[in-house]
Amino acid sequence: ACRYFEGELSWAVLGDSHGVPIAYALADLVKDQGQSIVHLTFSGCGFGKPADSDCRRWLSDAEEYILENNSIQSVVLSFRLLAQLYGRHEFIYPEIPKDKTDYEILEILSLYVGLIERLQASGKRVIWIMQPPEVGGSMVSLLRSITQDNTDAISVPFDWWVKRSGVIPEKVKKILHDDTHIVWPEELLCNPKINFCYAIKKSIALYRDRDHLSLEGAKIVVEDLLLNMDAAVE
Repeated sequence: ACRYFEGELSWAVLGDSHGVPIAYALADLVKDQGQSIVHLTFSGCGFGKPADSDCRRWLSDAEEYILENNSIQSVVLSFRLLAQLYGRHEFIYPEIPKDKTDYEILEILSLYVGLIERLQASGKRVIWIMQPPEVGGSMVSLLRSITQDNTDAISVPFDWWVKRSGVIPEKVKKILHDDTHIVWPEELLCNPKINFCYAIKKSIALYRDRDHLSLEGAKIVVEDLLLNMDAAVE
């Protein structure tokens, strides 16, 4: 666990390594409002792991910590969800992974829904940042290919990402309570009209590797999150 920065502890970020850039980007944006966050992440950890694993015990402890801390008003979830539900893409791209049965996928998804419902029942506001589109190739190669200013590079085609996401967007929207604020990073990082998801936009790297956002990429997601939350309050 890490605490960023001075101020009232009003936010928690809970997740795997995908939550790391989100946590710092969020903390950097809310610190001027006198708020701080607690950053709770365990790399490679999620409800796809066995119930008796160190990961799942850690998740339970982290949840208990958040529930018992009355100053935490908002909880941001950030996991590499599709890798847990369907499998990793790195070694088979452009094929679409499908490592689990439909039953297993829905079982794992239901555990996330249960976590959200428990957090909401305690009065916490929950924001679920869905997994950003992945990068099909090497970020190092893409960065080396940028030789001019204001140049873009593709991470994956948008239609590949739609296939990769499978039924998850539909299922999530159907089973989650309306009080859950869901962030869909592809709405910010892709252009469906040209079938393009950005790995690099205007020569700025939005990722640091094949699936983790850079701080610049995380800032885009978090800025939109805060903007929409403010609009919802108004």
